[in-house]
Amino acid sequence: MNGDPSSSDTAGQRLDDLIESVSDAFYAVDRQWRVVICNRAAEAFFGFGRETVLGRDLWDIFPEGRERPFGQACMAAMERGEVSQIEAPSAFRVGRFVELRIGPLRAGGVAVALRDVTERVRAERKTKAAEEHKSEIRRASIDDDEDENKKTKFVERPPDEAQDKPPDPGPNVPPRPAP
Repeated sequence: MNGDPSSSDTAGQRLDDLIESVSDAFYAVDRQWRVVICNRAAEAFFGFGRETVLGRDLWDIFPEGRERPFGQACMAAMERGEVSQIEAPSAFRVGRFVELRIGPLRAGGVAVALRDVTERVRAERKTKAAEEHKSEIRRASIDDDEDENKKTKFVERPPDEAQDKPPDPGPNVPPRPAP
């Protein structure tokens, strides 16, 4: 490396440093679907070193991904330059959920950034289940109230001619004279 900050060696090193500093798993493939970049976060997520994937065909490494939305998004990026974001169960790591951002590379190929969102998805599902449970309790409570109202009958008293008379004061009070 020379001291010129514009040299390709320095620019390449900066790019490598940048890719390695990203906390998301990141990898890229060329026009022939060969893996050309793979960062440490990708190694950690997938559980194998970059030396085992660099230069290999993506679909040989992840054959299960080809027929899924991931594969369709990769094809759309490669063929039409489309950018996609997908959140789905991981086809590679059972029980994990991932967010994938997939887009074209200017020089041809596809870049993939992957974030494990399992904990967030589980928390959202737990919150949703709790909200649904609360709604069920409210509905059951309303149904119980409606059932109780159906059972309770209000009986209207028939008119009583005695209602217009003053109340009887009892046996120890002499009757009042009529006016």
